[in-house]
Amino acid sequence: MQATHRIKVGIAKILTANLVGQVVAIAYANEIPCRGLRFSTADPQIHPGVKASLFWGLYESAEIRFVNAYLPRSIDVVELGSSIGVVSCSVYVNGNETPNSGN
Repeated sequence: MQATHRIKVGIAKILTANLVGQVVAIAYANEIPCRGLRFSTADPQIHPGVKASLFWGLYESAEIRFVNAYLPRSIDVVELGSSIGVVSCSVYVNGNETPNSGN
């Protein structure tokens, strides 16, 4: 493993630690901001590490980059996600000017 990769992985582990997620959840009352949106994380099944990952923009980041890079804005999409809706919201935002545009 390359040194830079090890460093990145180490930093990501620190940023997404359970304690960080717990602090973020308290600071934002379980309404975690991510990429201009807010996601409810009050469900006890959502792990503190996921909350931290969401806050830092690391949660499902590869999927979101794919949506932003390759999904045409002019097509209808059926997204069959099974988590907290981050990719689904990204698909929606990708096809609309703003989340609150009323489209």
